[in-house]
Amino acid sequence: MAAGRPGRRPTATIEKKLRGNPGKRKLNQDEPQAKLYEKLPPPPDWLGEHAIEAWNRNGPTLIEMYLLTEADFDLFASLCQQIHIMIVSSKDINENGMTIIGQRGRTRNPALATFAAATMALRALAAEFGMTPSSRTRFKLPGDPGETLDDFLTVESKESDVD
Repeated sequence: MAAGRPGRRPTATIEKKLRGNPGKRKLNQDEPQAKLYEKLPPPPDWLGEHAIEAWNRNGPTLIEMYLLTEADFDLFASLCQQIHIMIVSSKDINENGMTIIGQRGRTRNPALATFAAATMALRALAAEFGMTPSSRTRFKLPGDPGETLDDFLTVESKESDVD
């Protein structure tokens, strides 16, 4: 468990609203609110090429889902960079194999550990942004008490397949 307060991490009010406030508890009206992005800002200059592609691919979706704010800029950039690291390490594994020849003979390719760490970090960050199937099922769309965000995204992708 992380240092700080014991117990579960508090759920943001916006997340509770998107979930339909399942506990029906009073919502914190005084919670600090970061400004939602209306348009995707340019990516930071330190992102790798695959991270920039992820930024441009995922950013608009998160804006449409009301899940990307100015306060999330660095966290979203980190998520995109983890995608870059995962892709680069995966390419290294594909090119050089699971083992490499080192000074002491055959050894495990260090890119395997890099890939595993990036994948774990990516999974945690993606859940924060509702980008995993299980995290999407927790959100409800505003104005429709029965439809979840995952239902919405499935319908959207089916509609775009028809076009």
